[in-house]
Amino acid sequence: MTPAPSSTGTAPSPEVSVVMINYNGLPWLDTAIASVLATENVSIEVVVVDDCSSDDSREFLTQQAALDVRVRLVFLTENVGISGARNAGIDVARGAYVSIIDSDDRFLPDTVRKQLEAFARLRKEAPDLALLTSDAWLINEAGHRKGRYISKDWWDRESSVEPPLWTLPSTFFFRREGAARFHQGYRSADAPIFISRMARIGPIGFTGEPLIEYRLRMSSVTNHKGAHMLREMRAAETSRRMNRLDSPLSAEEVDAPPGKEVGAWIYGRNAKNAAANGRLLRAAWELTKAVVAYPTRTMEKLIRAFQTVGKRFTT
Repeated sequence: MTPAPSSTGTAPSPEVSVVMINYNGLPWLDTAIASVLATENVSIEVVVVDDCSSDDSREFLTQQAALDVRVRLVFLTENVGISGARNAGIDVARGAYVSIIDSDDRFLPDTVRKQLEAFARLRKEAPDLALLTSDAWLINEAGHRKGRYISKDWWDRESSVEPPLWTLPSTFFFRREGAARFHQGYRSADAPIFISRMARIGPIGFTGEPLIEYRLRMSSVTNHKGAHMLREMRAAETSRRMNRLDSPLSAEEVDAPPGKEVGAWIYGRNAKNAAANGRLLRAAWELTKAVVAYPTRTMEKLIRAFQTVGKRFTT
């Protein structure tokens, strides 16, 4: 992998580097970049790492960098997956802090400011705070909000003591100096090992305010890809429990999950994304397949989902 940073100009050193990874995300890139550049009251740069896209992402990104010197580009020469791409962005970031986002998600105008403020608040109780995570709004392909990511019992809470660890990487915020890196051997299960590596540096903080918008897309997970993703997640979690953070297990080193578990996860995920995007017949069909694959697990998840449904948020 040979990163190739490029830019048409040099912006002053920013306070925060926003690292955005992209792979064939052209439909969402414009909105994602614009949302970061709209950041208020904080000096930023946007480090966009393109992981060998085969669409027209690179041409579009080159145009964006020519329009705004805050946009810096890293064009990878081989596809390395989300972990390797994030590392490449962190490696060239210049800000005192790093904020992570994916190319199909969106920041709010006050996202970065609130991340800085929450990080500072939590450092008063945990001076060695290493990582901040947060809740997120769930949006569909049209950009409409469909709820919140974190479970309702964590809404609007803020803590550095036993925080929820199932947060989205797109909410990660941390000091760049001395930060850990993602495990490049994982192409999807990037969060558990990174969080555990950061926890060796200092406490993990969480703020229950939704600070980003996370997009639920219609792209379906196939059986083969879904099985590998789930197996990689199992490898990451097993490595975390074994404290194998420097040499995590590969997906091939753990038992493959049972077929019913794979089916329920794939079809359940597809059903959720279809429902968020108004494809109700598709959602019903995928949900039916999930129930057939693993009835008890699927019904447990449905019950939890209904229990956490709150009022609709419109702002």
